[in-house]
Amino acid sequence: MKNKHVTRKPNVKGEFTTIHHSILNDKRITPIAFRVLVSILSDADHFNLTHQLLLNRLGIAENTLRKALKNLEQCGYLRTKPQKYKGNFYTISEFGNLKPELTETIEAPAQAELQPEVIQNTPVEEKEPNPEEKLFEQYISSIGQFTSSDTKIFDEIMKLINLHGSDFHAFKSDADKVITKRKKERYSHYKTLIELKPANITPKAIKAYTDWLKNEIFNKNNINLNADSMWIQIKSRNFKPKVDFETEYADKMEEMRADGDY
Repeated sequence: MKNKHVTRKPNVKGEFTTIHHSILNDKRITPIAFRVLVSILSDADHFNLTHQLLLNRLGIAENTLRKALKNLEQCGYLRTKPQKYKGNFYTISEFGNLKPELTETIEAPAQAELQPEVIQNTPVEEKEPNPEEKLFEQYISSIGQFTSSDTKIFDEIMKLINLHGSDFHAFKSDADKVITKRKKERYSHYKTLIELKPANITPKAIKAYTDWLKNEIFNKNNINLNADSMWIQIKSRNFKPKVDFETEYADKMEEMRADGDY
C-alpha cells in the first residue's frame, strides 16, 4: 500500500528542467551546489552565466556561491576559464567528466542516451559570443537594478528567456511590456498616499511628491521606495496652517496697516 500522494504541476513548456539521476544521486555535491547546478541547467544555452544572476535568483551570499561553484568544479560539472574579452567562460557537463580523475566515482549513464545533452551543455571554448548573445547580456545588465529589487519581475523575465530562446527582439518586446506594466502598478500603489491628504495640503506638495515618484520609478528603475517617509517630508515643507476666521481677519488687518491701507 502506498504511503504518499503527489500533486504535480502541469508540464508546461519552458517551466520545467530535466535533471539526470546521476546528478540527483551524486553525494559529493553539496545542497547549495546542487541548487546552483540546477539553476544553471534551467537556462537556455545562449543565456550568459553571471554571479549576480545566481545571487539574485537563489538569495545566497557571494562567499556561499563561490564555495558552491568550487564544489561543482571539484565534482567535474563545471570548468571556469578566464576570457581575454570579458569575465569568465564556463563549461558545464551533465556527465561530471570535466575532471577525468573523478569520473570513475560517478555512475555514468549510457553514452548514447546523453550524447545530445552533452553537445548542448558543453559549448566549444574558443567560440566567441554571437551578436544576439551580446544583446541579451547588455539588456539584462541594463535592467539589473530593477529585476534585483523585484522578484516578480525577475521570475517573469526568466520565463520570457525560456519562451523566446535566442530571439532577442521578441524577448525584449515582451520584457519591456512586463517591466512597464509593473512600474505603473507600483506608481499607482504609492500614489494612493496623496488620496488620503488633509484639506490643508497644498497643490505644490502633491506635485512635488508625484514628480519624485515618477523620477524614482520610471527614470531610476527604483520600485521599492520609502514613500511614506518622503510624503511626510514633503507635506511638512508645504503645509498650510489651518486658522480660525478671527485669526485670519486679524492677520489681514495687520497686513493692511503695514501697507498703509488702513
